[in-house]
Amino acid sequence: MPKKEISISFTPDQILLYELSLSIGRSLDPHTVCHDFLKTLFSRKSLSEASVWWLEDGPCSELVLIDALPADPHREHRLPVAHPYCQVILSGDSRIVSVGAPDFAEFSATAGKDVPTGACALFPLRGQGLLVIHAPSPDLLSPFRLTPINELTDRLAVSILGSFAYARLLQSDIAHRLEIPPPASASPQISHSDAQPLLNALIKALPDLVWLKDPDGIFIACN
Repeated sequence: MPKKEISISFTPDQILLYELSLSIGRSLDPHTVCHDFLKTLFSRKSLSEASVWWLEDGPCSELVLIDALPADPHREHRLPVAHPYCQVILSGDSRIVSVGAPDFAEFSATAGKDVPTGACALFPLRGQGLLVIHAPSPDLLSPFRLTPINELTDRLAVSILGSFAYARLLQSDIAHRLEIPPPASASPQISHSDAQPLLNALIKALPDLVWLKDPDGIFIACN
């Protein structure tokens, strides 16, 4: 009997979910993490604007813009903790605010200049940040259409948290190196008799192809 051909089709939401998944975790830079996610989101959704905000650490904490598309140098980059965005972050609940809602003006005011917005969707990021999406029509931000995004916000939050932790670790390491001079014993001199075995061990451990030649071009070592 002839084999039946099996056709597999994917919905636009499934494709978006897959592409957004691939965009997360490819960098240890917070800005790049957010930019990759927003860029993928923009390529699949008819949006006016998308941005990621993050609560800054410290006694005078503010809500800081990590990245936004489209870029607008004239938009707000810092918001006070009294802003409604912070209330959504602390509540932990996603919500959609459309034209006509009592608090729509407050939420839409943070959008860039000349951005058409008829509704905005807000996704808290683990009590630390907020993903904000603006669309020209409320129909584009229905709960069903936002399901793929909602499923990935936790992964996005973890990736951003990890990138900030990595940045703090780097800063701490650099500060430690600048403040504390290395002891004389930290870089011991390698004797000539020890150098060759160490070099051979290093060459064998490297996964890439390595070879050494003498001044006459004759091979003397390789892995």
